[in-house]
Amino acid sequence: MKAKLIKVILVIAGSVAALVLAAVIFTLTFNLNQYRPRIEAAASKATGMQVRINGKISPILFPHAGVSLENVLIQNRGEEIVSLKKAEAGISLLSFLRRKALIRQIELMTPTLFITKNSRGRFNFLCRLSKASGIGHGRTMLYFKQSYLAVELY
Repeated sequence: MKAKLIKVILVIAGSVAALVLAAVIFTLTFNLNQYRPRIEAAASKATGMQVRINGKISPILFPHAGVSLENVLIQNRGEEIVSLKKAEAGISLLSFLRRKALIRQIELMTPTLFITKNSRGRFNFLCRLSKASGIGHGRTMLYFKQSYLAVELY
């Protein structure tokens, strides 16, 4: 009886170790930088602004699945709106079953915001979002935490 229990525990522990090892190998070998133009285009379409990623793009597995972006610049009508040292986007893993990447949370680390108001009283961060962008559906929460800005989409 004890021998069977030990075997079951060893099989479970071995399976967990294999999954962790596979996740680590995936993180070290998968190159997200090849998708830079598609990621920039999708982010630009979703925000209605021009988004450029000038640094490295890498996957994140812990504490949540997602993507890390370095040196990000967001512009609206040619004006710089936000400059980021780093951004992390948390992705819903279940959305990949539908071949889509549903972003649940975005953390902006060390953001620099450039907010201006033109002579007509319009702020530089205001833009019109199309229905195709998917923004504006559900609830959005924006909050500051110490040295980063977080956006949660529900």
